[in-house]
Amino acid sequence: MDTDNVKQVASLSELLEIKAKDNICITADIDCEGQVIPYITEMFRGTIDGNNHTISNLTVSDDVWGDEQSIALFHYLSHATISNLHFKNVRFEIDKNGYTPRIAGLCYECGASTLENVSMELTTSFNEEVALIYDANSVKASDLAMTCNGKSVETIMNK
Repeated sequence: MDTDNVKQVASLSELLEIKAKDNICITADIDCEGQVIPYITEMFRGTIDGNNHTISNLTVSDDVWGDEQSIALFHYLSHATISNLHFKNVRFEIDKNGYTPRIAGLCYECGASTLENVSMELTTSFNEEVALIYDANSVKASDLAMTCNGKSVETIMNK
């Protein structure tokens, strides 16, 4: 990563300012308690190096308006790199509106990206399909882990 163009992120306010093509270096553990963020629908094409830090108590909120709609932190990753980043106590607040969503903790659609040493502990009251990444195409992945309600789940689940 070109260190001249890397944003140093050490707080929740800095984390919330991430843009689609940013190159990010997480420099401290970040507690998101009390902050609800919307599902990120813009395609992320940047780099996030977590430096083995943890983002905790993250709540993602969205409404579901169709069967098999996806819910994730990021909807799209394309030519992105996420490494050495851990998520703890992630919650999804979902208004299902009678539909059945797919829950992808990190990303719903991931193409031509690299994911290394990423883990997530997710809590949900739903029994739908759950994975770290739902649809992966040309993804380099290593050392991925995800638990949902304390049980290990698939890290990558393709359509």
